[in-house]
Order: sequence, then C-alpha cells, then structure tokens
Amino acid sequence: MLIRDEIMEERFVAFIDILGFKEIVRNIEADNTPDIYLRTIKSVLNFMDEEAHEPNYCSDLPIYEKTEDGFMEKELGDPRLTYVSDCIIISSEPTIDGFKGLSRKIHKITADLACDGIFCRGAITKGKLFHRGRILFGSSYIRAFTLEEEVAIYPRIIIDPEIIEFFELKEGEMPLAPASFGLDKDGFYYQRYWTWYLSPPHAGSFESYLHQVYTHIEKKINEFKDTPRILEKYKWLEQEFKSLVSWWQDLEFMELEENDLWLV
Repeated sequence: MLIRDEIMEERFVAFIDILGFKEIVRNIEADNTPDIYLRTIKSVLNFMDEEAHEPNYCSDLPIYEKTEDGFMEKELGDPRLTYVSDCIIISSEPTIDGFKGLSRKIHKITADLACDGIFCRGAITKGKLFHRGRILFGSSYIRAFTLEEEVAIYPRIIIDPEIIEFFELKEGEMPLAPASFGLDKDGFYYQRYWTWYLSPPHAGSFESYLHQVYTHIEKKINEFKDTPRILEKYKWLEQEFKSLVSWWQDLEFMELEENDLWLV
C-alpha cells in the first residue's frame, strides 16, 4: 500500500517567473564584480532559500495544532515552496484555506522582491501534483507553467478560470475580494500585486516601501522606453500601482503628499 508521501494529491499550484533574472545574471557574468546586480541576486536567492524552509519574518497565516508534545505552529493551507533559479513553485491544499494560504505566500514574495526592483509573472491552477521537498511533478504544474508563459503576459499572477468554477465564486466574493484580486480587460482574474500594509520589515514604513517600489517601476519604464514589447508590461504595472494607491486613498487608508512620486 502506498503511504501518503508516495502519492499524488489534488492541490492548488502557482508557477511564478522572476522577470529579468536572466538579464541580471548576464550582467554579473559580463562584469564579475560585487556591484548592485550581484547584491540584488544574492538578496533574492537568500530570501527564497529561507522561505523554502521556514517563513521569513514569521508564519504568514499561522494555525496551531495540538500534539502529544503541546501545540505546534503550522501555516494555513499547508503551503509548500520550491524554487529553481528564476522560477518559484508554490502549492497548497485544495480548499478555501489553501487558496488563502497560497495567495498570502505569493503576496509576501512579490512584495519583497519588488523592493529589490524585481517583478514577477505567473499563474495559479489546480490539479494532481506530487510536491515533496524539491521533488515536483504533475499535470497541474505543467498547466500553471503554460498559463504563465502563454497567457499572463504582464507582471501579474493570473487565476485559472477552472478555480473560479471550482469555488463557484462571483466577482467580489471572498477570496476574490477587490482588496486581493482584480478582473483584467482580457477576462482573467489576477492577484493584485500589492495588498494594504504588507511589505518587508527592512523597507521601513509602508509609505517608504511604496516610494521605493514606484522608483523601481519608473526606472524600468525608462530603461525599456525604446522596447515596446517590454515597455507595455511595465506600463501595465505602473497602472496597477496607481490604481491601488488611488483606491486606498478613496478608502481614506492613506493621504496624498505633495512629494508623492506617483502624482507626476
């Protein structure tokens, strides 16, 4: 009889591509000195390595399970993470709690990498998957990879329509609330790139974090101003950033300051 660790499970799975990673590596190889490119890549890989074994900062959505030795802290939805070079794969149990845990993990990762000027694109789907440690295979993983590569296009994490059907959700219903998910012009739901007050501790205040991120976005727009195919991706991200900030302001979560970069 197969034991649990030897069977494939039904799970949510997200495939996330770290954009611009290959270009950073090429820059390092061209000039192998301890400059900003090397510091950036080390920061990203250190964060991912730690997150793969134990959550950075603290458990994202902690729950407590009673055992013979007392209470044990776990993460909601049993999220598991594997990363290989410029790709991140995260899976979770196929429940509302699993989807929440997966979504929170993605928000945390994309928020942290954005602070380094690194942005992501990906897709979330559901299906059969074997995901134990660094061993990972299954049709759901292949589908998530295909959606990221062929459909996502912009720096966004899209949601497979089959997940919407699985939960029988309508727009605005949890977990597809506007604070966490948006409906794009092409009909795909996507995970909002930032969520209110979720930012890495090392970035300082949330307002300081937003300024750092927006500076990185504008730098990308200027860098690729003569490359339309890439420029449109970062223009999309700029619009996503501004729409979220505008929404937070409408809700009176934050106020405009005269020196806010996104007013220009």
